Amino acid sequence: MTMHKLAAGSGYTYLTKQVAAHDATEKRHVGLASYYEEKGEAPGRWLGIGLAGLDLAEGDVVTEEQMKLLFGQGRHPRSGEPEGAARGWGALGRAFPTFDATSLRQVTARAFSQHNTSRGLAWNAPIPAKERARVRTQVAREAFEVRQGRAPADEAELTRFVAKASRPAQVPVAGFDLTFSPVKSVSALWALAPPEVAAQVEAAHEDAVHATLAMLETEVAFTRVGKGGIRQVPVTGLVSAAFDHRDSRTGDPDLHTHVVVSNKVQSLQEEGGRWLTLDGRMLFKAKVMASEHYNTHLEAGLVERLGVRFVGRPGVEGRRPVREIEGIDPALLATWSSRRQAIEARRRELASTFLADHGRTPTTIESLALAQQANLETRPGKHEPRSEAEQRAAWREQATTVLAPDGKSPQEMVVSAVGAGWGRNRGRGGGAGIAEGHGVGTLQGRVRGQRAGEVRPQVVAARVVSVLEGSRATWQIWHVRAETLRQLRTAQVPLDKLERYGAKVQRWVLEGFSVPVGVRPDLGEPEVLRRPDGQSAHTVHGSQAYTSKAILAAEDELLGLGLRRDGRRVEVDVVETVLATQGADGLSLDRSQAAMVHNLAASGCRLQVALAPAGAGKTAALRVLARAWESSGGQVLGLAPTAVAAEELGRATGIPADTLAKHLHQTTTTAGHAASDKAGIGTHRVGPGTLVLIDEAGMAGTRDLADAVRHVLDAGGSVRLVGDDQQLSAVAAGGVFRDLADQGYAHGTTATLTELHRFTDPAEGGATLAIRDGDPAALDHYLDHGRVHTGDAGDVAEAAYGAWRADRQAGLSSLLLAATRDTVRELNQRARQDRLDTTGQPPPREVSLSDGTRASAGDTVVTRRNDRTLRAGDGSWAKNGDRWRVLAVHPDGSATVERRAHKPRSKPGHVTLPAEYVAEHVRLGYASTIHGAQGATVDTTHTVLTGTESRQALYVALSRGRQTNHLYLATPIASLDGVGPEVEDTAVEPRQVLTDILARDGRALSATTVERGDAAQLLRQAVLAYQDALPVLAQEHLGRERMAQLDDALEHRVPGITGQPAYPHLRGQLALQWVDGTPPQSVFEQATWYRGTQSLSEANDPAAALTWRIAGTTPPSHRDAPLPWLADVPHVLRQDSETSDYLDRLTQRIDDLKQRVSDEARQSGASDRVPWQRTLPPDVDDQLIGDLAVWRAAHDIPPTEPSPAGPPIKEPQAARHQSRLIRQLAVPSPVSSTPTADTAPDRLRASQRQAERQRLLGGATRHLSGPSL
Repeated sequence: MTMHKLAAGSGYTYLTKQVAAHDATEKRHVGLASYYEEKGEAPGRWLGIGLAGLDLAEGDVVTEEQMKLLFGQGRHPRSGEPEGAARGWGALGRAFPTFDATSLRQVTARAFSQHNTSRGLAWNAPIPAKERARVRTQVAREAFEVRQGRAPADEAELTRFVAKASRPAQVPVAGFDLTFSPVKSVSALWALAPPEVAAQVEAAHEDAVHATLAMLETEVAFTRVGKGGIRQVPVTGLVSAAFDHRDSRTGDPDLHTHVVVSNKVQSLQEEGGRWLTLDGRMLFKAKVMASEHYNTHLEAGLVERLGVRFVGRPGVEGRRPVREIEGIDPALLATWSSRRQAIEARRRELASTFLADHGRTPTTIESLALAQQANLETRPGKHEPRSEAEQRAAWREQATTVLAPDGKSPQEMVVSAVGAGWGRNRGRGGGAGIAEGHGVGTLQGRVRGQRAGEVRPQVVAARVVSVLEGSRATWQIWHVRAETLRQLRTAQVPLDKLERYGAKVQRWVLEGFSVPVGVRPDLGEPEVLRRPDGQSAHTVHGSQAYTSKAILAAEDELLGLGLRRDGRRVEVDVVETVLATQGADGLSLDRSQAAMVHNLAASGCRLQVALAPAGAGKTAALRVLARAWESSGGQVLGLAPTAVAAEELGRATGIPADTLAKHLHQTTTTAGHAASDKAGIGTHRVGPGTLVLIDEAGMAGTRDLADAVRHVLDAGGSVRLVGDDQQLSAVAAGGVFRDLADQGYAHGTTATLTELHRFTDPAEGGATLAIRDGDPAALDHYLDHGRVHTGDAGDVAEAAYGAWRADRQAGLSSLLLAATRDTVRELNQRARQDRLDTTGQPPPREVSLSDGTRASAGDTVVTRRNDRTLRAGDGSWAKNGDRWRVLAVHPDGSATVERRAHKPRSKPGHVTLPAEYVAEHVRLGYASTIHGAQGATVDTTHTVLTGTESRQALYVALSRGRQTNHLYLATPIASLDGVGPEVEDTAVEPRQVLTDILARDGRALSATTVERGDAAQLLRQAVLAYQDALPVLAQEHLGRERMAQLDDALEHRVPGITGQPAYPHLRGQLALQWVDGTPPQSVFEQATWYRGTQSLSEANDPAAALTWRIAGTTPPSHRDAPLPWLADVPHVLRQDSETSDYLDRLTQRIDDLKQRVSDEARQSGASDRVPWQRTLPPDVDDQLIGDLAVWRAAHDIPPTEPSPAGPPIKEPQAARHQSRLIRQLAVPSPVSSTPTADTAPDRLRASQRQAERQRLLGGATRHLSGPSL
């Protein structure tokens, strides 16, 4: 199952033209009813429990008008019917807002109209795609020249201008498109089977879809209400529209269903039965689990209905095996997948031609047109909608052609797939189980296996935990359920037992093998602040984190060892002598490197951390450290998570080095000692004089790290963990490296390198450090220097490849990187084809590789698995990540390869890789993933991004190249799958995409960190809970009858106000004043005439205006509010003991978290201060630092916001406090828009205005060729 956001407006077009119309590519448009009738398609149907509130029933036909109203406008889908108004079928809460078109869009629309009318055509007549692109380009160039007084410097500058000038301010989300699609063999069986078998496949698919949607109804049907959306409450159900499809856009069989879930949901009657917005966070949390739920129920359903057998087939490297139906020929599946590659290749050609013709990259709509053009040009026949009988005839003909060489027919293949299943006596409830006698090892110990034909929930649960422990330090219920479903699918549990077994396994996982961490204290919320399941409404459903006792023990052990100071020390004069000797040999260190050597050598720490940003000269410092330690009579050994990193560590420092895995194998098994490798550290006895350097320690799993450190320290040795916590972390459970570094900072032992040496331009190095910190200001460097390139997905990949090739031809070392394996594969194939083209000869004997590509003599390949038996002539062996040149491909599929020489004048080693190794563990090696490039240093890099990467991935990509580092951003959804439902017709706006990446922190969190919790985030949540609880409790105290009277009175005074989005907030504020002794009538009257403000009739949202005015008249807090700007607790609420106790506990929690936030900010050292702290005056008071940190945490101000007090706050009480903070700082800060801003001194106000002007005029617009149109 895949999921995409659906935008209002363009998203509605996506629905009608692509989803509801079955992906047809013909240009004509007819009504959906006519379309369905013409081709015999089943029309879309409504689904979901939430339909009850819309006077619709499950199974009702979805009309085009209904889709337009619900998904296009956010209105009742039947509001267009004659009786709609009489029955109150209008807007569902707030209708989707419409935003004015940008000036560039308006000018372009007029140009299109003038183009038609000048030719005697209707103003809205269709314009050919090429002509539309020409007109759009002309308008954009003219607009650019008017704004800038010059022509665009190049196509990149014009593209950025179009992106910025045409992007709407906001795009509301109308819903989510969930696409349920089975594995390829299921669609193939359905396409070729006789009607009675095909009907069973369809029924199993439909049942799996319905079962998954029913699960989602209970797991994701929530909305958010209250201050900041802090209160999560259930809704009546989901509203969805389902559309069944038979084929893909390439015309191949692809049985799938689009289920479009509306973003409109109805709250329960306790919350007023209002139509609100679905809490989309839950859908994203449940995405993988929902996909596994569908896959598992589909497989079990097909086994039950048809007796088919599913077997695991190797997937793409790094991904799980794909379970396909046994008996369905893989060659047929490959044939039906191959056309997509041809279409993508043609689309890339069209995109390049577009760039050459128009001097800019295509927008998303133009990119879709190119994809459709490529589809048609590479198709034998036009993909007009065909009847099912026509489709099946064509598929049988294609299958017959593919299967004929092997002497098989489609009918025989179907019989072998279905017949084999019936022959195994798979009745309902039988045949399930995991192989007999296989125990399961977890970090807690071993669980006894089970007998054949038996499913023991405890055993399955142990397998689930074993998988989770190997991939993360903590997990949530979503991870548990997803892995449980995978395990039950593998165990072939029957359909009728899935739910029961799943519940038992989950209970074993959570209660038997897991430990909850980061548990929110029970504050004793009154019933009105709890969900029906008894959980606090101020928590997020499914957010509880878990870990295992073993992971907690490993983390606790490492942190404890990090405090020991009884280790060996190197005398200062020894270190100084070595430093002097190295300097005399021309290898002098900078100050931070020398300080690191002194620290790591003389600290006496048994376990110590050294942080080294990319390019800071880590290996040079470690080399000197090793010499100093050895000069004092000790020995130094090296370990690393990967073989390539270990080899590089050993070569750079001159010490024996090997992988963590090999070391652990040697130290934990007798066989490991016997098989000890001479190049490893196993032959060197670890003792009191031993120092072990573990490089790239942040990429090591917690369990491996704990085992290795324990072994060294038990033998009397010491360990230094070296790495960068801001680079990519371990795939296994990790995050403890950051904890050890923080602990070291607190005790003054963490060593940090601060000067960069890698980069030829100091500005390049400075930019990488700012990227490392997540500071968006760093983007200026790359945008100003033309390092960011945008365009169609295929176009930017081609541009990246071309630039990489040019650098290589110029004699530079260069990396070609991509964020996804698919793009890496595409780039590798492009590089290989280019190499073959330059030879002018057909390729010699080829061999198939693990990623589906092919290689021949002369190609560059990379090995992806360590194998010490495959030794090259230079003494090295085949390692994961090694690059080789293919010398020859042999008839049996083996390949002789040669690796580059690492030492001057040394001969490159070569080895013959066996055929099985080549097929499973070798792929083309011209391009690499970002993760695979970590640790590399070259002259230049060229990286293709999707926009979904983390800050850590961006940092690694931008810190590899000494000279330049380039980024290539693809237009969102410019592929065969059509216009992304979440994307408007515009081009990529690079600054926004990169800013979003910087905000995405992908660092692994240890269980210890999760248990401790982020004080700033917890404080923000507690403050919101306080601000939400007071008005809710006030309304509960007043009772429904009095609140209903208030609603009637306000509706009479201001008609329509009770339907305004902000009315619940106004209602709560009036109730709060009411219980505090002020009648709502007087509050309302005072707010209506507040300081001569505009009439309520002129306000867009009268309820919001009144809420703000009431807040402005509220006196400052003076009794028991936990923070100065928060409201006091009304005395009457203290009369109820349950309510009073709850508010006391909540207030105490805020006090405790406030103290934690303040302490952490005041105690931070110069090296670990966040960006806003670095802007403070050097003599700023510690108390003020703490107050600012509390203020920022309570208002969720990001650390990268440079202004100490943050952007202006509109709430009057909070704005007053912000002004006090600004006055204490006496530094420029943004001017507040509240009435209290005029109390600031004139000098401060002037500096505030200046800062605000800089905020508005600087940054993004400066790098987009001036202000937007």
